[in-house]
Amino acid sequence: NALGTTPVLDGLHGGTVRYDRRDPEEHWKDWKTVVRDGKGDCEDLVTAVVAEMRGIGWEAEPVAYEPSANLWHVVLRYRRPGGKWAWGDPSVLGGMTGAA
Repeated sequence: NALGTTPVLDGLHGGTVRYDRRDPEEHWKDWKTVVRDGKGDCEDLVTAVVAEMRGIGWEAEPVAYEPSANLWHVVLRYRRPGGKWAWGDPSVLGGMTGAA
């Protein structure tokens, strides 16, 4: 983590950026809006974190999946130093509880 250059990721780890499921219109926030609001739902948080990770030179991508009928969740896949791929869920870091 390049402290100071990844405010969303730093905020998720520090508790100042939170998961917020309430988005009935499913409006996708851009990075600036997530930083300003300090919250977002799964796709908002994942796309902001992917942008930050790419900005510091990491390979990262959002991945959507359907954990149950008609319910989608977005997580991220990123390449660790050394070349191994790993998975992350910014929503869980941001306080999401229960099933996606």
